[in-house]
Amino acid sequence: MFRTLILSLLATAPLVRAAAPVYVVLWFDTEDYIEPAADDAALRIANDLTAAGVRATFKVVGEKARALERRGRTDVIAALSKHAIGYHSNWHSVHPAPAEYLLHFGFVEGAQEFERREGPGAADLKRIFGTQPICYGQPGSSWAPQSNPALRRLGIPVYLDEGEQVGAGRLCATTDSARAVQLEDVKRFYATAWRPDRATLVCVGDVTPPPIATPRARIAQVLLADTAPPGQRSADVVWRVPAEAGPEALARQLVEALAKLIQEPSP
Repeated sequence: MFRTLILSLLATAPLVRAAAPVYVVLWFDTEDYIEPAADDAALRIANDLTAAGVRATFKVVGEKARALERRGRTDVIAALSKHAIGYHSNWHSVHPAPAEYLLHFGFVEGAQEFERREGPGAADLKRIFGTQPICYGQPGSSWAPQSNPALRRLGIPVYLDEGEQVGAGRLCATTDSARAVQLEDVKRFYATAWRPDRATLVCVGDVTPPPIATPRARIAQVLLADTAPPGQRSADVVWRVPAEAGPEALARQLVEALAKLIQEPSP
Protein backbone atom coordinates (compact mmCIF):
# COMPACT_ATOMS: atom_id res chain seq x y z
CA MET A 1 0.00 0.00 0.00
CA PHE A 2 2.73 2.43 0.98
CA ARG A 3 4.69 1.53 -2.14
CA THR A 4 1.61 2.13 -4.29
CA LEU A 5 1.07 5.53 -2.68
CA ILE A 6 4.68 6.57 -3.38
CA LEU A 7 4.43 5.47 -7.00
CA SER A 8 1.14 7.37 -7.40
CA LEU A 9 2.69 10.54 -6.01
CA LEU A 10 5.66 10.23 -8.34
CA ALA A 11 3.37 9.71 -11.31
CA THR A 12 1.22 12.77 -10.54
CA ALA A 13 4.07 15.10 -9.52
CA PRO A 14 4.61 16.52 -13.03
CA LEU A 15 0.93 17.41 -13.20
CA VAL A 16 0.94 19.48 -10.00
CA ARG A 17 4.35 21.04 -10.52
CA ALA A 18 4.23 24.83 -10.46
CA ALA A 19 4.51 26.48 -13.86
CA ALA A 20 7.85 28.07 -14.67
CA PRO A 21 7.88 31.83 -14.10
CA VAL A 22 7.62 34.11 -17.11
CA TYR A 23 9.50 37.41 -16.86
CA VAL A 24 8.28 40.38 -18.88
CA VAL A 25 10.12 43.62 -19.53
CA LEU A 26 7.61 46.41 -20.05
CA TRP A 27 9.11 49.60 -21.42
CA PHE A 28 7.85 52.81 -22.96
CA ASP A 29 9.91 55.07 -25.21
CA THR A 30 9.06 58.49 -23.78
CA GLU A 31 10.20 60.74 -26.57
CA ASP A 32 7.61 63.32 -27.72
CA TYR A 33 8.83 66.64 -26.34
CA ILE A 34 6.97 68.74 -28.91
CA GLU A 35 3.33 68.06 -28.03
CA PRO A 36 2.35 68.89 -24.42
CA ALA A 37 -0.51 66.37 -24.60
CA ALA A 38 2.15 63.65 -24.63
CA ASP A 39 3.02 64.66 -21.06
CA ASP A 40 -0.47 63.72 -19.92
CA ALA A 41 -0.31 60.42 -21.81
CA ALA A 42 2.86 59.44 -19.97
CA LEU A 43 1.29 60.54 -16.69
CA ARG A 44 -1.80 58.34 -17.20
CA ILE A 45 0.25 55.29 -18.16
CA ALA A 46 2.60 55.67 -15.20
CA ASN A 47 -0.24 56.21 -12.71
CA ASP A 48 -2.31 53.31 -14.07
CA LEU A 49 0.64 50.93 -13.85
CA THR A 50 1.46 52.11 -10.32
CA ALA A 51 -2.15 51.54 -9.27
CA ALA A 52 -1.99 48.03 -10.72
CA GLY A 53 1.24 47.29 -8.87
CA VAL A 54 3.22 46.97 -12.10
CA ARG A 55 6.66 48.56 -12.41
CA ALA A 56 7.72 49.45 -15.93
CA THR A 57 10.70 51.13 -17.55
CA PHE A 58 10.29 54.56 -19.12
CA LYS A 59 13.12 55.30 -21.53
CA VAL A 60 13.15 59.08 -21.59
CA VAL A 61 14.77 61.34 -24.18
CA GLY A 62 17.02 64.01 -22.66
CA GLU A 63 15.07 66.86 -24.28
CA LYS A 64 11.79 65.31 -23.08
CA ALA A 65 13.03 65.46 -19.49
CA ARG A 66 14.15 69.07 -19.97
CA ALA A 67 10.76 69.92 -21.55
CA LEU A 68 8.93 68.46 -18.53
CA GLU A 69 11.12 70.60 -16.29
CA ARG A 70 10.52 73.76 -18.35
CA ARG A 71 6.76 73.17 -18.42
CA GLY A 72 6.67 72.65 -14.67
CA ARG A 73 5.30 69.11 -14.96
CA THR A 74 6.53 67.93 -11.60
CA ASP A 75 3.50 65.61 -11.49
CA VAL A 76 4.72 63.72 -14.55
CA ILE A 77 8.28 63.59 -13.23
CA ALA A 78 7.06 62.22 -9.89
CA ALA A 79 4.82 59.63 -11.58
CA LEU A 80 7.58 58.37 -13.88
CA SER A 81 10.05 58.30 -10.98
CA LYS A 82 8.03 55.50 -9.36
CA HIS A 83 9.19 53.31 -12.23
CA ALA A 84 12.61 52.53 -13.69
CA ILE A 85 14.10 55.35 -15.75
CA GLY A 86 16.03 54.55 -18.91
CA TYR A 87 17.77 56.78 -21.42
CA HIS A 88 16.56 57.16 -25.02
CA SER A 89 19.24 59.51 -26.44
CA ASN A 90 19.59 63.25 -25.98
CA TRP A 91 17.56 64.56 -28.94
CA HIS A 92 16.04 61.45 -30.54
CA SER A 93 15.12 62.33 -34.16
CA VAL A 94 17.04 65.59 -34.46
CA HIS A 95 19.76 65.03 -37.05
CA PRO A 96 22.44 63.87 -36.96
CA ALA A 97 21.24 60.79 -35.07
CA PRO A 98 23.83 58.41 -33.55
CA ALA A 99 24.19 56.20 -36.62
CA GLU A 100 24.76 59.32 -38.74
CA TYR A 101 27.32 61.13 -36.63
CA LEU A 102 29.24 57.91 -35.89
CA LEU A 103 29.35 56.73 -39.51
CA HIS A 104 32.92 57.83 -40.22
CA PHE A 105 34.35 57.27 -36.73
CA GLY A 106 36.37 54.27 -35.64
CA PHE A 107 35.40 52.28 -32.58
CA VAL A 108 37.40 54.12 -29.91
CA GLU A 109 36.97 57.62 -31.34
CA GLY A 110 33.29 56.93 -31.99
CA ALA A 111 32.74 55.92 -28.37
CA GLN A 112 34.26 59.21 -27.28
CA GLU A 113 32.01 61.13 -29.70
CA PHE A 114 28.91 59.27 -28.48
CA GLU A 115 29.79 60.12 -24.89
CA ARG A 116 30.36 63.77 -25.80
CA ARG A 117 26.99 64.11 -27.52
CA GLU A 118 24.83 61.85 -25.36
CA GLY A 119 26.44 62.33 -21.95
CA PRO A 120 24.70 65.67 -21.21
CA GLY A 121 21.27 64.10 -21.74
CA ALA A 122 22.04 61.24 -19.38
CA ALA A 123 23.24 63.75 -16.79
CA ASP A 124 20.00 65.74 -17.17
CA LEU A 125 17.92 62.62 -16.57
CA LYS A 126 19.84 61.89 -13.39
CA ARG A 127 19.41 65.47 -12.21
CA ILE A 128 15.69 65.77 -13.06
CA PHE A 129 14.52 62.31 -11.96
CA GLY A 130 16.98 61.96 -9.12
CA THR A 131 18.19 58.56 -10.28
CA GLN A 132 20.80 57.10 -12.60
CA PRO A 133 19.29 55.75 -15.87
CA ILE A 134 19.44 51.96 -15.74
CA CYS A 135 19.41 51.30 -19.49
CA TYR A 136 19.69 52.82 -22.94
CA GLY A 137 17.89 52.22 -26.21
CA GLN A 138 18.69 53.81 -29.55
CA PRO A 139 16.30 56.36 -31.14
CA GLY A 140 14.39 54.52 -33.86
CA SER A 141 16.84 52.21 -35.62
CA SER A 142 19.80 54.60 -35.24
CA TRP A 143 22.20 52.09 -33.73
CA ALA A 144 26.00 52.08 -33.74
CA PRO A 145 28.43 49.70 -31.98
CA GLN A 146 30.46 52.56 -30.48
CA SER A 147 27.62 53.26 -28.04
CA ASN A 148 28.40 50.25 -25.84
CA PRO A 149 31.74 51.30 -24.28
CA ALA A 150 30.46 54.87 -23.94
CA LEU A 151 27.40 53.67 -22.03
CA ARG A 152 29.61 51.79 -19.58
CA ARG A 153 31.57 54.98 -18.91
CA LEU A 154 28.29 56.84 -18.40
CA GLY A 155 27.26 54.29 -15.78
CA ILE A 156 24.47 52.77 -17.89
CA PRO A 157 24.87 48.98 -17.71
CA VAL A 158 22.05 47.67 -19.93
CA TYR A 159 21.28 48.05 -23.64
CA LEU A 160 17.50 47.65 -23.83
CA ASP A 161 15.91 47.79 -27.26
CA GLU A 162 14.73 45.69 -30.16
CA GLY A 163 15.40 45.68 -33.87
CA GLU A 164 17.24 43.82 -36.58
CA GLN A 165 20.59 44.95 -35.20
CA VAL A 166 19.85 44.11 -31.53
CA GLY A 167 17.87 41.30 -29.97
CA ALA A 168 16.11 38.75 -32.18
CA GLY A 169 13.91 41.02 -34.28
CA ARG A 170 14.55 39.02 -37.43
CA LEU A 171 13.77 35.75 -35.67
CA CYS A 172 10.46 36.62 -34.01
CA ALA A 173 8.51 39.84 -33.65
CA THR A 174 5.34 38.89 -31.74
CA THR A 175 4.28 36.55 -28.96
CA ASP A 176 2.61 34.21 -31.45
CA SER A 177 5.64 34.11 -33.75
CA ALA A 178 7.92 33.50 -30.76
CA ARG A 179 5.87 30.44 -29.79
CA ALA A 180 6.21 29.13 -33.33
CA VAL A 181 10.02 29.31 -33.38
CA GLN A 182 11.66 25.89 -33.69
CA LEU A 183 15.26 24.79 -33.21
CA GLU A 184 15.90 24.79 -36.96
CA ASP A 185 14.65 28.40 -37.14
CA VAL A 186 17.21 29.44 -34.53
CA LYS A 187 20.01 27.59 -36.34
CA ARG A 188 19.03 29.19 -39.64
CA PHE A 189 18.89 32.66 -38.05
CA TYR A 190 22.37 32.41 -36.55
CA ALA A 191 23.80 30.86 -39.70
CA THR A 192 22.53 33.89 -41.63
CA ALA A 193 23.07 36.73 -39.15
CA TRP A 194 26.17 35.66 -37.19
CA ARG A 195 28.85 35.53 -39.87
CA PRO A 196 32.51 36.54 -39.81
CA ASP A 197 31.94 39.04 -42.62
CA ARG A 198 29.31 40.81 -40.49
CA ALA A 199 31.39 40.99 -37.33
CA THR A 200 33.21 43.66 -35.38
CA LEU A 201 36.34 42.33 -33.73
CA VAL A 202 37.83 44.53 -31.03
CA CYS A 203 41.37 43.91 -29.78
CA VAL A 204 42.26 45.73 -26.57
CA GLY A 205 45.93 46.19 -25.79
CA ASP A 206 48.31 48.33 -23.80
CA VAL A 207 48.33 51.34 -26.09
CA THR A 208 49.94 54.52 -24.84
CA PRO A 209 48.45 57.66 -26.47
CA PRO A 210 48.92 59.71 -28.53
CA PRO A 211 50.58 57.60 -31.30
CA ILE A 212 47.46 55.87 -32.60
CA ALA A 213 48.32 56.36 -36.29
CA THR A 214 50.99 53.65 -36.46
CA PRO A 215 49.91 50.17 -37.63
CA ARG A 216 51.24 48.57 -34.44
CA ALA A 217 49.18 50.88 -32.21
CA ARG A 218 46.14 50.76 -34.45
CA ILE A 219 45.91 46.98 -34.34
CA ALA A 220 46.18 47.04 -30.57
CA GLN A 221 43.48 49.70 -30.39
CA VAL A 222 40.88 48.24 -32.73
CA LEU A 223 40.67 45.70 -35.52
CA LEU A 224 37.45 46.16 -37.42
CA ALA A 225 36.04 43.80 -40.01
CA ASP A 226 34.11 46.25 -42.18
CA THR A 227 31.84 45.27 -45.05
CA ALA A 228 31.15 48.81 -46.25
CA PRO A 229 31.84 49.59 -49.91
CA PRO A 230 35.29 50.95 -50.83
CA GLY A 231 35.53 54.66 -50.14
CA GLN A 232 33.06 54.42 -47.25
CA ARG A 233 35.09 52.26 -44.87
CA SER A 234 36.14 53.44 -41.46
CA ALA A 235 39.69 54.72 -41.08
CA ASP A 236 40.22 51.92 -38.56
CA VAL A 237 39.65 49.11 -41.04
CA VAL A 238 42.90 47.18 -41.19
CA TRP A 239 41.64 43.77 -42.24
CA ARG A 240 38.70 42.73 -44.37
CA VAL A 241 37.09 39.37 -43.59
CA PRO A 242 36.09 37.30 -46.64
CA ALA A 243 32.42 36.37 -46.66
CA GLU A 244 33.19 32.68 -47.24
CA ALA A 245 35.69 32.40 -44.37
CA GLY A 246 35.01 29.51 -42.01
CA PRO A 247 36.13 29.43 -38.36
CA GLU A 248 39.53 27.83 -39.08
CA ALA A 249 40.28 30.05 -42.07
CA LEU A 250 39.10 33.07 -40.08
CA ALA A 251 41.47 32.31 -37.21
CA ARG A 252 44.41 31.64 -39.57
CA GLN A 253 43.87 34.86 -41.51
CA LEU A 254 43.54 36.84 -38.28
CA VAL A 255 46.86 35.52 -36.98
CA GLU A 256 48.56 36.26 -40.30
CA ALA A 257 47.15 39.80 -40.38
CA LEU A 258 48.24 40.47 -36.81
CA ALA A 259 51.74 39.13 -37.47
CA LYS A 260 52.12 41.27 -40.59
CA LEU A 261 50.99 44.44 -38.84
CA ILE A 262 53.12 43.89 -35.76
CA GLN A 263 56.23 43.29 -37.88
CA GLU A 264 55.62 46.40 -39.99
CA PRO A 265 58.03 49.15 -38.92
CA SER A 266 56.60 52.35 -37.53
CA PRO A 267 56.99 55.45 -39.78
